[in-house]
Amino acid sequence: MPKFEKEMNISGKSQKELYQAVDQHVDSFLSKLGIGSYELEKDTSAYTIDISSKFFNGTFSCQDGTLKLKGSLSLLALPFKSQLDAGIEKWVAKIFK
Repeated sequence: MPKFEKEMNISGKSQKELYQAVDQHVDSFLSKLGIGSYELEKDTSAYTIDISSKFFNGTFSCQDGTLKLKGSLSLLALPFKSQLDAGIEKWVAKIFK
């Protein structure tokens, strides 16, 4: 499966603030992406959210001022990588404006 990595700098936000915002909005974001059914595994002590679906598997990890997404795309999802990238940027800009 091809790798996917994205790191976004969100200055002025703590690890906890980033995690809480992502946690609050991740379900609606994923449902709009059209990746089908998915499962989330949240780890509040590590400030991470794992995502598993048949098209994408990955982890959001929150650190002070930085939100990272690392994962793998299925071959079926690979043609939509640029749309996924743009969608993530738009979503992050929206929740942290």
